Amino acid sequence: MKILVCTRDLNFGGAGQHIQSLLKEFDEIREIEIFFKAADLVLLPYKYFEAQSGVGTLVLPFEKPMIVSKTGGLPELVLDKRAIVPPENPKQLAKAIDNIFSDEELYSKLVSDSKKLRAKLSWNNIVKDYTRRLY
Repeated sequence: MKILVCTRDLNFGGAGQHIQSLLKEFDEIREIEIFFKAADLVLLPYKYFEAQSGVGTLVLPFEKPMIVSKTGGLPELVLDKRAIVPPENPKQLAKAIDNIFSDEELYSKLVSDSKKLRAKLSWNNIVKDYTRRLY
């Protein structure tokens, strides 16, 4: 298995020697699309995060399973707690990755969960919810 990481942080919590890194500024959404379509799993292992992830919401239309850190609004991007790991815990992150790739049922569930969240967070549903609350 090869892991490709698109990041500006080269430390990776000490696991850097095991990870191939791509440092790139993405100028066009098409470039990002190529990586998301090729991905089997998307990791958002933030140490600290206050808000919602733009990357996480960009992933949802591609129906990819995600593993996120339990920080900020990231846990809202997954429906299964097995895809949520503590921040700055490479062992738990590795265990979650292994669990997802070794359990086809879990993998399929996480893909299905991404589809559900994509529908829930679509602009159409957000407008409907906002309008219902407003009136």
